[in-house]
Amino acid sequence: MELWLAITLVAAFLQNVRSLLQKRLTGALSVNGAAYVRFLYALPFAWMYGLWLWQGQFEGLNPEFWLYVLTGAVAQIVATACLLQSFTTGNFAVGTAYSKTEAAQAALFGLVILSDTVSLWVVAGICLSLAGVVLLSGRVGLADLLKPNRAMWLGLAAGAGFAISAIGFRGASLSLDAGTVLQRAGLTLLVALTLQTLIMGTYLRLREPGQISKALSAWRVALWVGVIGMVASAGWFTAMTLQNAGVVRAVGQIELLFTVFTSIWLLGERLHRREVLGMILVVREMMAVQETDREAVESIVHEGWAEVVLNRPERKNAINGPLGLALAARLTELDERDDVRVILLRGAGGAFCSGLDLKSFNEEPPPAWVAEFQQIWRGAHRSLFNCRKPIVGALERYAINGGAALAIACDLLVVGETSFLQVGEAQIGMAAPYNLAWLSLRHSEAAMAELVLVGDRQAGPRLVELGFAQQSVADDQVLTASKALCERMATFPEGGCG
Repeated sequence: MELWLAITLVAAFLQNVRSLLQKRLTGALSVNGAAYVRFLYALPFAWMYGLWLWQGQFEGLNPEFWLYVLTGAVAQIVATACLLQSFTTGNFAVGTAYSKTEAAQAALFGLVILSDTVSLWVVAGICLSLAGVVLLSGRVGLADLLKPNRAMWLGLAAGAGFAISAIGFRGASLSLDAGTVLQRAGLTLLVALTLQTLIMGTYLRLREPGQISKALSAWRVALWVGVIGMVASAGWFTAMTLQNAGVVRAVGQIELLFTVFTSIWLLGERLHRREVLGMILVVREMMAVQETDREAVESIVHEGWAEVVLNRPERKNAINGPLGLALAARLTELDERDDVRVILLRGAGGAFCSGLDLKSFNEEPPPAWVAEFQQIWRGAHRSLFNCRKPIVGALERYAINGGAALAIACDLLVVGETSFLQVGEAQIGMAAPYNLAWLSLRHSEAAMAELVLVGDRQAGPRLVELGFAQQSVADDQVLTASKALCERMATFPEGGCG
């Protein structure tokens, strides 16, 4: 399971718990007063979290960040007001159902504002999720949904507000000029909660006098609302920093499943076929998004260095057109970043790369990228050659043929004791142009002949002897040693690396 998905599921569950606790406050507080509690009591914990992440020194703030985060903070407040207002129209289910269009709207706004794209399969998954949440939102029929009324417009406005807030928070986090994913998300959350507490507090002071005092008096329950709400929000912000906001919000609809299960467990309510179908659709959407929207190559930025991860573990990170395009894109992006000085190239799932994905090449009908593959793969190697930052390779298990070319292209290579590199094209009557190019550029003719002409596997210790690898470590220590090397190189004075 990918990190953003796991974080989203935890955040959705915690949001459900927070909502249950908030309901206990509605007897003593107004609806707006109970909503204010989530901001007021989460704020101190958000500051502690942000200060801990940044060690008291916030960096990378810029005008673009402030515009995004202010837009997100205000949009979330307006969306909540629209949703609550829709409940007063007598069409609770209709308002709720239309507010759940937020995932689809977030995908649209993300495309327009942040140029975040999603595949057609993910769009289909979001639509599937929307159908599921409509079934779970109440006994509302198609005729109710198609009939224009005030609840419909307020629900759509709420969905738009929540979508804009998600895009605003993602945009704010991505616009910061410094920081890891956690730091960016944590700082965005801290600023957003501060703004929302001030804005909502001013509104209550002017329009609902006495609610702030009541909120302070209800601290025993409200404190838990704040703690749990802050952790949930930290999860949402982190997930949306890692992934398209529309996709995160679509998966987040699973919160409704938690609500249904809570109703069964606490209130003894019975499930109907409508709810069961809705649950199936929401879960199926989550699976579809996980299966189809994964990047073929991912990048993870740390302090001073970054990872480029070949991300097709189900195919042993085998090479196809999308992987070649994504590899070139990730390397180019990181090469242009001033805060990245060293790059680690590795494979997901405990293996480096098994070579060309012959199954993909032989599909019927052929994928559109097949005709352009030579150009695509040339572009990937051109990006490796042009990269100004040193590249450290982490060779786990194997690097075969085309995968071997990627390993040889690395400036430094850390390999496991039983891991191997194999340039075996000669054994199957194929040329190995990229292997030969990198070998002739970096290594002696004798070493190149031993690797290429016979085509046998060369394990870790032998790769060190031949000069192909710098370190051979225990198989389970390859990533640890590679990351330690990158972290060390990232501390060198500017100009010393890259």
